[in-house]
Amino acid sequence: MNIFLERLLFYIILFLWPFMCCKGQNTLSTELYEKEFPVLRSFKNKRIENIKNLREKMILVPPYTEDGAKHWREFLDYVRQSLIIFPLDTYDRDDEEYWNQTLATLHMWFYVMCDELIDREKEAYDNSLVSKNFLYHQFKSREIKQVTWEDVRDALDDKEVAIELRAMPEEVLILKKNAQTPISIRIDSVMAEHLGSYKGEDELEISEMYKPNGLLSQLWATLSPAIADCNRIYLSASNFLCNFNYGAIPTRNGSTVGEEYDYHYLVSTAEIKELKKKPQQHNYNKAALFGNITYDVSDDQMKSYASNGNDYSKALWDLTRGMDDDTRGKLYPLKYSEQEIESLQNMLSNHSIKTYSFSKELASEAAFKEVIKESPDIIHLSTHGYMLTTMYNGLEESKRFTSSSSEVSKYATDLLRSGLFLSGASRIWNGKEPIKGIEDGILTSKEILEMDFHGVKLVVLSACKTGLGNDTNLMGFSLGPQHAFKVKGANQLLMSLWMVDDAATSLLMQYFYEGILSGKEARYALQEAQHKMISSGYKDAYYWAGFIILD
Repeated sequence: MNIFLERLLFYIILFLWPFMCCKGQNTLSTELYEKEFPVLRSFKNKRIENIKNLREKMILVPPYTEDGAKHWREFLDYVRQSLIIFPLDTYDRDDEEYWNQTLATLHMWFYVMCDELIDREKEAYDNSLVSKNFLYHQFKSREIKQVTWEDVRDALDDKEVAIELRAMPEEVLILKKNAQTPISIRIDSVMAEHLGSYKGEDELEISEMYKPNGLLSQLWATLSPAIADCNRIYLSASNFLCNFNYGAIPTRNGSTVGEEYDYHYLVSTAEIKELKKKPQQHNYNKAALFGNITYDVSDDQMKSYASNGNDYSKALWDLTRGMDDDTRGKLYPLKYSEQEIESLQNMLSNHSIKTYSFSKELASEAAFKEVIKESPDIIHLSTHGYMLTTMYNGLEESKRFTSSSSEVSKYATDLLRSGLFLSGASRIWNGKEPIKGIEDGILTSKEILEMDFHGVKLVVLSACKTGLGNDTNLMGFSLGPQHAFKVKGANQLLMSLWMVDDAATSLLMQYFYEGILSGKEARYALQEAQHKMISSGYKDAYYWAGFIILD
């Protein structure tokens, strides 16, 4: 196919695209490709082959030369154009192979030649946007367009700034209205090494990170002069830099970043234009609450509640608590979840918000999958979250819900390694065989990604590490529950970055709901809740800074 015919077909498809898309998706299904539009399958395969050829062509050219830079830009532009029409299907192992090779080429060649590029900062910003939008377009119903750094700049108003934190190379990219080019601030290599080794696994390590003279405060001090004239921040991080609450960083003015600036945390700064179209304050009419969950359920109960799980109107509201445990990481009953759910149910009812509440054995995976069909405005999950590393293969229970099959893509497998526990989850977690035909109580990120949350205004993940996931992927963002909820349409998420304290979390949630039900934006409601936590005696950042809002 010559270049003229390819471009002609490209624009024909672009024009016809709205009439050919599947409902709720931006991508055509394999069935439509093969049965109804075989020419599109052929066209996609051709473009994939061209990407492969461009990659091989670029590899043969020395990267430090003018030709090397030219070939890299040609490759980036072709990938960006191709993704307007055909986001690669990462559930397909063949597509995923092309996808991994493509992103690896983009990152590695930029890393090698970046200091030789004339427009280095522009190329760096576009590289970051393309990486993050690689999969984002695959699942969301949205305008099909690859956003450039100029688009982000043009979406900004006076005194607004867009910030992308990149992990390869480690740098902060800053973009303001009317800027001729983004600003790049390199992160010191020693600082980057320490940030990359952060685990967030104990109170001492977390507290040290968020002290006034801590590492995050030092990082912010390096970039704050470049944004001194701004009052609103749109920030997105990549890879291991996703592990931090930037709004909780102490500043030299004695406050925090979240207090000093009107602060938005985003998956990508490509979302700024879309974010500005959405209301920030919401009227909530329906809510679904899951908490005070019984994880150890008998086989007969599993079968009974699975069969009755669809009739959530018959759920029982007698809330009790089981074993005492002080974190939301181990699979034990949560002592303070009863108080949390009971308080929230009363608060919501007092504001005439219809509430579906699920507790004990009734807080099942089947009930969750059914209640979301009612399009609740709020989904609240007070439970345990889990996140297994990619090397977590030693325990038998992990193999129950993480597949090593060669037929499953790495992307899909990564999404199986994180999620949330609902009633009956102990069975699989303790290594027993699942009951055939019954939901197992483990709501994986992959399962979340197969649902639709476009009617949901707020998802509250009141559990451990729900804002984290596999962050070693080439896209740059964490592959976990927050990724799945967000790309499938949830408007806002409240999520956690470490093993949060049970009692403190219960109190924080009550303060947070007081704020949103009084009409405050979720960001400000969380900030006010954090201040109340400090006033209540929880002064250490470990207790109040663990949760962030993802817009």
